[in-house]
Amino acid sequence: DNIAKAMREVENMAKMKHCGIVGYNSTWKEEPPEGWQIIFIKYIRSRIWAVAFSSTYKCKYGITPFFLYMYTYQLCDSSLAKWLAENHQPRDLSKMKAWFKQLVEATAHMHDRRVLHRDIKPSNILFDGADILKLCDLGLSTDINLVDGEEKSKSRTNQVGTPRYMSPEQVGNITYTSQVDVFALGLILAELAVPLTKEQRTQVSYAYIGG
Repeated sequence: DNIAKAMREVENMAKMKHCGIVGYNSTWKEEPPEGWQIIFIKYIRSRIWAVAFSSTYKCKYGITPFFLYMYTYQLCDSSLAKWLAENHQPRDLSKMKAWFKQLVEATAHMHDRRVLHRDIKPSNILFDGADILKLCDLGLSTDINLVDGEEKSKSRTNQVGTPRYMSPEQVGNITYTSQVDVFALGLILAELAVPLTKEQRTQVSYAYIGG
């Protein structure tokens, strides 16, 4: 259900208060008169992105047969995916370690708040300035399964995530824990440490996924 998915992302974003996670601002739902979609839907789709950006916040939206919902969040400069595609020179490993430390700390904050991201990948890591990285897009996030205060493995929706950054458990539809996020971070660390072409990054990812 698209509405439930959107609201789950909003609820999980609202739990986050960390410099390494894109800042959440606000959410609201519009409930216009019956039949508004027929008249205005094309106009909304063509115009909404023209007014959705500011220097600080960005807007996501969804249109259903019943209402238009919108929420705003922090606008960042670029993504790690773009950086990896454009930078093929030898890495400054001290800088890469500092970047990776930010990602680990942001992920730990998310897990401390019982949220499992499930789609950590370079395109979901944004730059806020030159050397500040932020996790974003909790659209596939879900709750961490705790039993008596301890995390337990749980069966979840089949193959949720991005194939190149899925853990073997996600690919095989096996019960899993927040360690799937840690696996994705490990794949990203390999890409940070060594300059790779897109094809090489794909090969490395699937080699690790395949064991």
